[in-house]
Amino acid sequence: MTSTLPFLLLAALALPASAADVPASPQVARLTDSSVLVESLADLKMATCQPMKGERVQLGEQRNSIGGMPGNVAQVTVIEGRCAGKTGWVGMERPEAVR
Repeated sequence: MTSTLPFLLLAALALPASAADVPASPQVARLTDSSVLVESLADLKMATCQPMKGERVQLGEQRNSIGGMPGNVAQVTVIEGRCAGKTGWVGMERPEAVR
């Protein structure tokens, strides 16, 4: 007798899932410049640890203004290099999609 378990697993994976059931995958990008990480949007203080151009970051929250002034920014977490684990903000023109 053959097992039906592999067939049942395949069938379950083929079922459509609602958006609420699918976790959002983090977007990973590379920085196009160095010395662009801002620690705080409140006072626009630069982070003490600055990732280098080309290092990968995970994109988080995005905002269309900074303190009422127009300016697209994204919160990022550095995922490689000497600043790995640090979180801050960069202008949206700084991260570039990883291909």
